[in-house]
Amino acid sequence: MYKSLRHFSKILFVFIVCLLCLAISQAVTAISYDHYYKQSIPVYVITDRKKYSTAQSTDASLHPVIQAGIVTVSLGNRLTRQSINSQLLSSPGVTINISPSLLDHLNELDNFMTTLNTQIIKTPQHELLVYLHGCCEGPQDSLEEAAQLSAHCNCPVLLFDWSSPSVRQAGVWAYIQSDRALELSELYFGQLMEHLADKTSAHITIISYSMGAKLLRNYLRQFPECFIDQIHLVRPDISLPVFLLEQNKFKKQYGKMYIYLSTKDLTLQSSAVLMSANVERLGMQRHPSQWFAKPLPNTPPNTTIIDISKLHQGLDPRGHTIPFDAVSWMHDLDKDKTIQTFEIRRPFPTNPQFWELNYNNKK
Repeated sequence: MYKSLRHFSKILFVFIVCLLCLAISQAVTAISYDHYYKQSIPVYVITDRKKYSTAQSTDASLHPVIQAGIVTVSLGNRLTRQSINSQLLSSPGVTINISPSLLDHLNELDNFMTTLNTQIIKTPQHELLVYLHGCCEGPQDSLEEAAQLSAHCNCPVLLFDWSSPSVRQAGVWAYIQSDRALELSELYFGQLMEHLADKTSAHITIISYSMGAKLLRNYLRQFPECFIDQIHLVRPDISLPVFLLEQNKFKKQYGKMYIYLSTKDLTLQSSAVLMSANVERLGMQRHPSQWFAKPLPNTPPNTTIIDISKLHQGLDPRGHTIPFDAVSWMHDLDKDKTIQTFEIRRPFPTNPQFWELNYNNKK
């Protein structure tokens, strides 16, 4: 009995610490926009959040709804829920009652996809970012992150705003509820991605953050014939051993994959304790040499693992924020090698696929 109470107390303490750190880091992130401050960025959104639906239903869980639309984000100005909802309902916004199957209703998204494709073809290489946010985020947070990525990478972004509850909504249970919400969102994301590939001319880059990596992994499992130009797993909250065992199965499904990890990440450290019986997370390695000092036998050659521990993350106490400048630099690395924002170091001579990234003080 005593051991059980002590274990529960430990879990509760970790939860409280994580929530405090999350609240602080979100407040800091909200005002940290450097030279993109006050830019207005259109974010294309597909969401399965029930609270933004205007459809009437006796049981929302049995009659799920998907909304699609465009939300303009002014970086540095916090969006209200009313503003988000009204923008989603504007043209070309659409609300779909996806019962009994989303596949029966995908054609209702065609006007939205046509509008999105109009923006895609304006980019030099017909590019589109697809962003999958992490856990415990409300729509205000995920929209701001998507807008930041669009501004940094200079191409349109599609946010799949899966129904993760925010800390303000769910309190100490936000992480567990987010993990459960993913199970439903996973059903829709793969079908939406296939429809996107069919209806647009996009060269797709998927950027998944933290728990959002689970959505991406499930998509690769569900649709082995899919192809994505670039994949960026930013601080992924997925099992390291499981990923390493199955990564070779995915090698033909993408052009390049970048995995961003750190040696200090309180959020992922807590995730390992709370949800995974201390199974190591892919995005947090205390001792990277343990796994990556030598090339792993099944690591595809088009995969690069990037240690971002040395990058300054402002005042984030969790060590879990998105390094927007690093992600955009890696995204454009093959296009413009003259921009020397960062320097690359390969700490393990026997494994050229493992990099350390740091700011270039010589530029």
